[in-house]
Amino acid sequence: MPRSHSFPALAACILGISLVAAPAWAGSIDIFDGDTRIGSLLFTVGYASANEAAYFTLLDPYRSLMSDALGLQFRFFQVIYYDDEPVAWQGNIITPAGAAAHVGDVVDVPAGGWDYQQPGGDDVSPFYESDAANNPVTGQPYAFPTLSYPALHTADGISPGRSLTEDGVGLTGANHQTLLETYLAFVDPALTASHTFDILGGYSWGVQTGSTGAPSETGIAPDAIPFSSIDAATLQELQSALSRSGFGGDNSWTVQAVSDFYPVETAPEPGAAVMILSGIALLLLRRRGIYRFPS
Repeated sequence: MPRSHSFPALAACILGISLVAAPAWAGSIDIFDGDTRIGSLLFTVGYASANEAAYFTLLDPYRSLMSDALGLQFRFFQVIYYDDEPVAWQGNIITPAGAAAHVGDVVDVPAGGWDYQQPGGDDVSPFYESDAANNPVTGQPYAFPTLSYPALHTADGISPGRSLTEDGVGLTGANHQTLLETYLAFVDPALTASHTFDILGGYSWGVQTGSTGAPSETGIAPDAIPFSSIDAATLQELQSALSRSGFGGDNSWTVQAVSDFYPVETAPEPGAAVMILSGIALLLLRRRGIYRFPS
C-alpha cells in the first residue's frame, strides 16, 4: 500500500521513547512460548494521522530468543483483508476493490514489492520488513531501506530485545477503507530453510476516510488477535494470501501456529543454582557412604 513512514519514530522507540507522540489508540497482548510468557506486543494506531506502529519486547530472561548469531528472529507478517483502493502488483490488481473481507487477502508486501515500489522493489520473503536494506543481487537499496529487519530490531546483547514495525496507508476517495492484520512471527534456521514461519499473535487495524475523502483520513482502532484465536480457518486464509501474493510455487512459504515454537528452558537464579548443585553433591556423597544425613 502507499505508505508514509517515519523512521525516526521507530529509532526513538528502540531507545525506549514514546511509541507515538500524536493521540492514538493502543493495545497489547502477551506473547507465550507454551505456558511461558516471554514478552509483550504493544501496538498503536493514530486517531488523525492514521499511522500504525508496534513493537515486541522480550522479557530479559528470554532475550537470547532474539539472536542474529543463531538466526532466531521475530518478524512481522501483514495482510490486507479488505481494500477500497488496491494497488497493482506485476501490472495487476490482486483482489478487486471492495471485495468481501477475508476472501481475497493479500500479503503486504507481495513478493518483489508493489509496482509503486519499483525499481527498488522488495525481497521475496513474506515478512513486512525486508531481510536486508540492500538487494544482494544489485547491491542497491530496496524501495524502503529503513524498513529492513537489521534496522528494526535490537542487536545481540542489547536489552531489552525489541522488534519493531510501522505503516501508513494513503487513501484518497470518499468513504473508503483499508483493513489489515499484522502478526508477530518467529523463524529459526530450520524454519527459514523450509520456508515456514510461526505466527504468535497480532492485531487488526485500519484506515478510513469520511464523506469528503482526503484529507479526512483517520485511523481505525486496533483489536488484539491472541494466539488462542488463531484457528485452522485463520491459517487457511493466511496461506491463501501467501499463494495469491507470489509466495507459492517455486517460492512457496507455509504459515503455522505452534504453541511451543521454541521450547524455553528457564535458567535458575544464581543462588538457586548453588543450592541445587550443593544438594546434588550431598546426594552423591551420601550414595558413596562419605556423608551421613543427621537423623
